[in-house]
Amino acid sequence: MKLTLGNRLRLGTILAFWAIGAVLACAQGPSVNKGNALAQFLQSKGILSADEVAMVNRASTPEEANTRIARLLVEKGLISQQEYAAMVGPASPSEAVPSSITTA
Repeated sequence: MKLTLGNRLRLGTILAFWAIGAVLACAQGPSVNKGNALAQFLQSKGILSADEVAMVNRASTPEEANTRIARLLVEKGLISQQEYAAMVGPASPSEAVPSSITTA
């Protein structure tokens, strides 16, 4: 799926909100985990399902949650492998983006 200019702008906006949220979360210090804000935002826009958000929220660290979101975005064709690598670093063989991510 090729990204149109409009989709790239939407994705850029989503990533900007994510970056701002990450900065604000770090500034506020530890808090009760209410789930991943970016995952919830993507669900509200119809990009992620409730099962996918639950899978992201089961991550043991914020970094792992972000990696799971990035993998889902690659699987859905919203970002390329190159964009994935730029966001989370090159995937090791054990972290390679699977052809299908299970949410069970």
